[in-house]
Amino acid sequence: MGGIGRLVARSRALGLRAAILALLLAAFSPSLALAQQPPGKPVAVTVTRAGNTLTATWDAPAGATKYHVTYSADDGKSWAAAAGPDDGHSAASIDIANIDAAKVYIVGVRAGNAHGWSGWRNSAPNGPNAPPARPDAVSVTRADGILTASWNAVSGADKYHVTYSSTGGESWQLAAASHTQASITISVDNYSAYLVGVRAGKTSGNDTFWSGWRNSPASAPFATPPAPPAAPASVTLNRSCAQFTLSWTPVPGATGYDVNYSNNNRKSWHRTLSNVPQTVWIFATWSKDKTYTVAVRARNAGGESGWTNSAAAPPPHCEVGNLRAVTRTTHGAAGGAITATWNAGHQATAYNVNYRADGGQWQRIASNVSETTHTGSVTSTGGYTVAVQAVSGSGLSNWRNAGVAWLTAGNVTPTGATLTLAGHSGAWYVKKTSPSPAGTCSASITGTTHALTTLSANTIYTYTAYSDAACANAIGSAAFGTGVSVSNLSETSNGIGLSITANFTDANAFTTGGHGTGYTLQGVVFKFRDSVGAPGSFSAAIHAVSGGNPAASATYTLSGSSTPTTAGDYTYTCS
Repeated sequence: MGGIGRLVARSRALGLRAAILALLLAAFSPSLALAQQPPGKPVAVTVTRAGNTLTATWDAPAGATKYHVTYSADDGKSWAAAAGPDDGHSAASIDIANIDAAKVYIVGVRAGNAHGWSGWRNSAPNGPNAPPARPDAVSVTRADGILTASWNAVSGADKYHVTYSSTGGESWQLAAASHTQASITISVDNYSAYLVGVRAGKTSGNDTFWSGWRNSPASAPFATPPAPPAAPASVTLNRSCAQFTLSWTPVPGATGYDVNYSNNNRKSWHRTLSNVPQTVWIFATWSKDKTYTVAVRARNAGGESGWTNSAAAPPPHCEVGNLRAVTRTTHGAAGGAITATWNAGHQATAYNVNYRADGGQWQRIASNVSETTHTGSVTSTGGYTVAVQAVSGSGLSNWRNAGVAWLTAGNVTPTGATLTLAGHSGAWYVKKTSPSPAGTCSASITGTTHALTTLSANTIYTYTAYSDAACANAIGSAAFGTGVSVSNLSETSNGIGLSITANFTDANAFTTGGHGTGYTLQGVVFKFRDSVGAPGSFSAAIHAVSGGNPAASATYTLSGSSTPTTAGDYTYTCS
């Protein structure tokens, strides 16, 4: 080295030829040429921070003996020196104290030696919300039905996002969106190779900052896939107006089945079920007027079988049958309830029931009745017509009508009443149904009225009309004979605040018929507006009137409360 140095020094004195000779000698001494050049740029400047201190590190280039380090908090617009060019900083790292913890920093480093400086190498921006580093050393182990992935925990990370792929990375499935451990177990099949991808996250406020992804090496299958299953031996399709019932023979080794259907003579197929485990399926939504063919195949982890087709299933005959008959009974006097009964209709799943008073409009009593009988309320008097219609999944039947008769009682007298049967044509029959014992069935009655005789006015009777001579098919009932009520509504002489202090306080007189004309007194009702103080004992009686004054002795003694204490009606019955 000393000899060459002297040769260079002499070339300056000897002129151009000596200088050229010196250069030729340097060209044949590469180590000498490198020793006289600046070092290369630093490699991979990385920055970490802890509190108010920022630490920068880098890979030292060959030949570097010192470093010039600067940093910027405004995205490189201005720079401050952390180690100046003449400070002689020689370590490949540096701590920068007293930084602003809320700002993002960039660190620039250049290497130097006695022959000059390299170019600058800047770090990536480092801020309070900088993402953590990518996980490293992601590895995968397999066991029966599970896959376990693990990786080195990442400094500063508080969660991991984990995905896995059985398609070599073409598609991914989520294993965990916010996993806190550096390992995870995933349920998988035994017959696929898997990749696992992991990235690290750091939460700041409401945000999460994620690193890049790190994938594991591909894991081999845990077991050899089984052979694909055989196709189902047969497929049966039963079709009714309401649904399809599909079934097929189970296949050994199958874990699921796919089902397709065609409604255009197998020109095209449509998937309706995928990988179902059962071998029977009921379908309720289909085009009612198309022919269907169904195909089924078996599957397992090893693949799919061929398809097995059912026989073609044409549309069934689903037209709802018309009702054959509607019978009816009625209850109560004018108005009340109508009960209609009918024969079940072919293919019927429900029934609609309408009614119409004579001369009126049809009204709906009930829709979608599931039974073959229904009772509906009506309010008008007179005859009614009931109509019933059958309902099925494919349509409605014609209406079937039946007339309804109402039996009503005329004016009640002490000796009889008049029955009127409305809305009935043909002969009818009546008998007493209450009070017990029941009467006997009458002779045939024609027309719409029938007179009853020898009835007591103070007895409640019920008579029922029938459409047959055996009095078996009731078509109407009527109640009458409720007795006579006499109201003395003009009584106002007692006034308000009356205190009962005398032996008796009399009410206004009233007159009724006597026993000879069929009247029996049952009771008297007194209305008390209020009661003040202690009224003592109270009794009531009816006195006959003669010459304007009541008789001294009671004609009728009345029984009831002797100490009414609240306002209201009090009934006193006759002895």
